[in-house]
Amino acid sequence: MLNVRKNPSCYLNNGRKKRLFHFLIYILITFIAPNAIYSQQPANVSVSVKNASLRQLFDEIEKNSVYKFSYRDILLDNKKDITINASNTPVETILNGILHKRNLQYKVVGNSIMITAEELQNNKEGSSRKITGVVVDQAGIPVIGANIVEKGSNNGTITDIDGNFNINVHPDAVLSVSYIGYISKETPVGKSSSLNITLNEDSKRLEEIVVVGYGTQKKINLTGAVSQVSSKDLENRPVNTVAQMLQGTMPNVKVNVTSGAPGQGGSVSIRGTGSINGSSPLVLVDGIPGDLNRLNPADIETISVLKDAASAAIYGARGAFGVVLVTTKSAKAGKTKVSYDGYVAFSEPTISTDYLTSGYDYLMLNDVAFKNATGKTYLVYTDSYMEELYAL
Repeated sequence: MLNVRKNPSCYLNNGRKKRLFHFLIYILITFIAPNAIYSQQPANVSVSVKNASLRQLFDEIEKNSVYKFSYRDILLDNKKDITINASNTPVETILNGILHKRNLQYKVVGNSIMITAEELQNNKEGSSRKITGVVVDQAGIPVIGANIVEKGSNNGTITDIDGNFNINVHPDAVLSVSYIGYISKETPVGKSSSLNITLNEDSKRLEEIVVVGYGTQKKINLTGAVSQVSSKDLENRPVNTVAQMLQGTMPNVKVNVTSGAPGQGGSVSIRGTGSINGSSPLVLVDGIPGDLNRLNPADIETISVLKDAASAAIYGARGAFGVVLVTTKSAKAGKTKVSYDGYVAFSEPTISTDYLTSGYDYLMLNDVAFKNATGKTYLVYTDSYMEELYAL
């Protein structure tokens, strides 16, 4: 008979394992489980607001609780119609009625409350549809961050880095697309599931920013040194370059013409020479850098000259020596009118030199000059030769 001796350490190890297992169960029941149950219980808050907006309500809840709200500004309206006086009330009870009326929903994650647009449910006209699309500008470049909102609701989204978007909307929805610097556009969804939306630049608004900032401001409200002349002040001037037209029309504006040749242009300096390397002002023709000497004087409507340092604040370092703003004429309503301006110029020297063409006179004058310088005569020719030369 084979006797097997059992190892007492085997029982010891099994006993330790059992005791360790019971200890873990005790920790789980005593500490972890109550905390887990407690974390699921909503916190109560006390809040009192009157005629407040949704944003003001969120701020008040954050002040009186540990919750922090996360939302997109486009989802919140500015209506001040919320009046609540709640004491020790679950936050879910406060939010349920208010957010549902605004087609919003919330999700509590720890101490954070995320506010999102309420997902569309089936309605009397049918279920919601997922619409995808892309927003580009006139050049076909994707518009990043454009706002896509279903008209009449808070349901919206924004385009990604490629201009793409997707959104769930009603079957008869109209999408309102907007972005800074572009004209807002409304696009009916219809039966399409994919949309290609092109936004046009709002050039009028961009021009207003520039013009209102300086060009069209009333002179009485100006604080900088600005001079302006109109086409009426420049008419009937016998010049053929715009730079020459400015001579004598504005104080502290000097026009330098280096030559009197026909068609010769000039350079403009404002308030004297500003640098040994030159101090030419920045010339903008309808907002585009240009050259005064290349413009047709008949095409000019107004010329404004910005003289002080304020021009550099608007146009940067290139405007340090002043800015010349040229506005050209544009079409006007009314009958067609044709006009012609002509100018002809001739130039000739003011002093005409009578050149010496006689050989005899040349020899005599040369001999006189030589005799005055040396005291000796220069001529070595015979009298007969001189008489023959004189007869020519």
